[in-house]
Amino acid sequence: MQSWQPTTSLSEMQLRAKIYSQIRQFFAERNVLEVDTPIMSHMAVTDINLASIPVLYQEIGSKLTQTCYLQTSPEYPMKRLLSAGSPSIYQICKVFRNGEVGRFHNPEFTMLEWYKLGWNDRQLMDEVDDLLQVILLTPPAERMSYEQAFLLHVGLNPHTASLKELQQCAVAHNFQLVGDIDKSNRDLWLQLIMSEVIEMRIGKVIPTFIYDFPASQAALARVRHDRIPVAERF
Repeated sequence: MQSWQPTTSLSEMQLRAKIYSQIRQFFAERNVLEVDTPIMSHMAVTDINLASIPVLYQEIGSKLTQTCYLQTSPEYPMKRLLSAGSPSIYQICKVFRNGEVGRFHNPEFTMLEWYKLGWNDRQLMDEVDDLLQVILLTPPAERMSYEQAFLLHVGLNPHTASLKELQQCAVAHNFQLVGDIDKSNRDLWLQLIMSEVIEMRIGKVIPTFIYDFPASQAALARVRHDRIPVAERF
């Protein structure tokens, strides 16, 4: 029989409240407006790599039901606010993702998301670094491109490596894609190598920013056409 008692402690709740207060002070000093957007929507997320959790709505006295969805992030409603003319904004909210359970994932978790008008990804990295130093007292972060990370840790160029080379790299590190998925999808192999090999080797001593992801992984980010097209996300 499971205990009715919560798993958190008073010290953890106090720490959480302190962190929330520090975050709000951080953004208040930078004139970033806190917003609160709906967590339930009539439509699911369009990102093929995220699965929304459906909820059933039924009006009292009616037999009709409607399927709604819990947000996977506040990105869509926050960008709608920006499109309507709001200033720089941030939000601390609950988000939900179906099927995600593991050492880095829960079906429900708290997300901090913010947008600065006119800023690029490099400027946002600076601000994330500043926030981490305030909240977690971390040293200044290091930065490397997605390409540099692959070359350094697995010796492959992620933009030019063939599907076979990516598969061989994953197998050489004792990883393999299994199940009913498209094993000819390069991005799945790239993500497998990134999450199970490269991410395990970075950020241990100081925070690490990875930027300039492949253009195929833009996920609502802008694609920059340089030597090779890359997504301006990190």
